[in-house]
Amino acid sequence: MNTSKSEKIDHKKPFLEQKNDTLNDTLNLNKRQKWFLIQLKNQGYGSVKNIVQEFGVSLSTGRRDLLQLKQAGRISFQGSKKTGHYMLISQIDLSSL
Repeated sequence: MNTSKSEKIDHKKPFLEQKNDTLNDTLNLNKRQKWFLIQLKNQGYGSVKNIVQEFGVSLSTGRRDLLQLKQAGRISFQGSKKTGHYMLISQIDLSSL
C-alpha cells in the first residue's frame, strides 16, 4: 500500500474509517448489494435470507455482502440474531444503482 508522507495510518482504527471521503462515497457494490439496498428502501427492512433466496448464494456469501455494507455505514442491524433485520442508516440516493 502506497501512502504519501503526509498521510498517516492509525492502526487502532478500522481500515474502512481511514479511507478518504471520496472512497467511502464511491463504494463498489455488487449486484446483490445493490438489490438489497433497493429492497431496504422499498420494504424498510431485510435479512440475509433475502439475498440467499433471491440469488441462490450461500449464507456465508450473503453475510459477506451485508458485512461490507455495514462496515461502509450504509446499513445497520436491529434486534436479535434470530429475529432481527437490517435497515438503511440514512436515505441514500439509489438512482445510480
